[in-house]
This record gives sequence, structure tokens and C-alpha cells, in this order.
Amino acid sequence: MVRAAEKLESAEGIRLVAWLRQGGLPQPAWQREREAGEAERPSKRRGARIGRRILVGHEAIEGRGAFPRQFWSLFRVFEPLISCPHWSLPDYRDAHTVATLPWHPEIAAARLLTGVASAADQDGSGSPAFLEALASTDGPAGPAVHLAVAYGLASVPEPDREAAVRALVVLASRGRLDGELLGRELTALVELGTLRVPLLTESLRAAVAVPVPEGAAAVWAVLATALPGLLARTRPQLHGALLAVAADSARLSGARGELPEVTALAQRPGSSQLLKQARRLRDALAGC
Repeated sequence: MVRAAEKLESAEGIRLVAWLRQGGLPQPAWQREREAGEAERPSKRRGARIGRRILVGHEAIEGRGAFPRQFWSLFRVFEPLISCPHWSLPDYRDAHTVATLPWHPEIAAARLLTGVASAADQDGSGSPAFLEALASTDGPAGPAVHLAVAYGLASVPEPDREAAVRALVVLASRGRLDGELLGRELTALVELGTLRVPLLTESLRAAVAVPVPEGAAAVWAVLATALPGLLARTRPQLHGALLAVAADSARLSGARGELPEVTALAQRPGSSQLLKQARRLRDALAGC
């Protein structure tokens, strides 16, 4: 980026080069926040599922004086539960938003999480271009980016789910996917009732089917963390199809090891789909 900026001959270009050489925009400290209150179902009066969203805020960012005044709002403390509503408008949830700060996708993702979440818990309009743009940046992918992908994987609009699958694979192929982080967030959002397991399963199955090694490996990296919590804290009867996806991803990625929750489930007597898929996953992890 510095080399590209050095080609600019204007006074602003020279100032930009100097700023980049000093380190550029610092990364703020992030905090993960859940909507207050007990989880509630949507109502005609309030619409949103109260208490069912996990959002991300950040501390104030130093250095706003180096930018024109119209950019200063980006440097303030960002409190996601009282964020400005104009960030949720569909026109803001596109690739251009990420392009304003290509090395800081977390800042854009944090401000747009409410709108992205609405596609999962309110059947909102969605933001497929935004999800793909997040994955294609060069900046660090932290909690906000991973939460955006989590909401996208179980969004009601199909284009959002397809975009989230592509974003998942791109993050993995570029070494920016934190499978444990995404697995934990998926578990938490399913527990809150925000994400629908059948839609999530459909997306992860599509990621496994992507004809590149990163697809299956990414899904297994996520499910290796998510499955124990889902099986222990939600009704396991819901997860037969998800276990089938896990078994396929483990087999295709060559994963080895053991998940005690899966082993315990596989040892139960019976021939239900849930138990059959638990045994398939157990055997795949054992190299059988």
C-alpha cells in the first residue's frame, strides 16, 4: 500500500505516505456484547428477537486529526447497542463500505452487524456483496467479521447464505479463518435461538461441496468446536444432518482425533439417523 501511495504526487498523497509509514490507523480494542434481556420471539410491535443478537463494539481510535472532519465519527467509541440506525440501511451494506477501510474490515463489520443479523433473525433484506467483500480484504478478521459470516450462514435469503459460504472458503484459503472463534459464535447464536440449524446445515453442506480443499477443512475447523457445545446444550435430535456434514468434512479433510460427545452418542443403542451419523463421524476421525 505504501508503494502505491508513493506514486501520488499531490500534497494529500505525500501526507498519506507519511501517515502510512508511521503505522497508519491503529487497531482498536474490541468488545463482544449481547443484547440485554431474556431472549424473546419476534412480535408485531417490536419485530426483532430481543436479546438474541451478539454484536461487537470498540474503544476510541487515536489519530482522527489526520483525517477530514467527515471521517471523525469512525474514531469515536462505538457502542453497538445504541448505534446510529443509518448504518443498517441496505445501501450501506455493500462492497463499497468495506472499500473505505480495506485494512480494517472489523470497523465496517462491527457497524453493520445489526443489519447483517436482521437477515437471519428477522428475514431482512440481506447483504451478500458486503459478506464477500469482508472476506476479500487484507486486514485482520476478528470477532465482527466472524459474526457477520455466522449470521450469513443461517440467513433466510438464499443469496446471503451463498455469499457466506464463499466468504468462509475465502477466509480459509487466505489463512484468515479462526475456526474456533466461528464455531463458538455459531454455538452461542443457535443456543439463543437466533440461527436456524437447518439453514446453517445447508450452508455448511454447500461449503463441503466446494471443489477446493479449503471447503471441507474450513467446515471441519468450525464444527470441531461447535459440535460439542451444540450436542451438550441443545436438543441433539436436531443435529443428525449436521453430524452428516461433519462426517463428510472430517473424511475429506483427513481430520483425526476424538470428540467425547460424539463418541458417547455413537455408543448409544439404536439405529436413528442421529446415531448413524455420530458413528460415521467417530469412524472418520478414527481413520476407519
